[in-house]
Amino acid sequence: MKNIIAVIAVAVLVGCASFSTNVFRTEQTLTGTAYIAYVGYTNGLANGTIKPSVTESNAIRTARLDFSASVSAVESWRSAYETNSAVKPQLQSALDALTANSSKFIALINLLKK
Repeated sequence: MKNIIAVIAVAVLVGCASFSTNVFRTEQTLTGTAYIAYVGYTNGLANGTIKPSVTESNAIRTARLDFSASVSAVESWRSAYETNSAVKPQLQSALDALTANSSKFIALINLLKK
């Protein structure tokens, strides 16, 4: 009986660790992709190939701030998940929001580059 409980406990810990690891990897991928897009945008601003209007510039700024807030939320929920697996739905929601905000941010940048 003790062996079964130990096996279940290890399986739960491994399950939590793998989900947390996957969240971390996804977060790093999205952050890296957004960073590369933003560097391209700022380089375009510097060399004059991208000339956004005030409205477009504000849209990029808002999308960047939304993305940054999503990264912070994922970090917070991932830290909480390390000690409390009951917050998995909140972490998943934060990761979904990060994915959506990353896509929005990159799409706006790509729109201006054309």
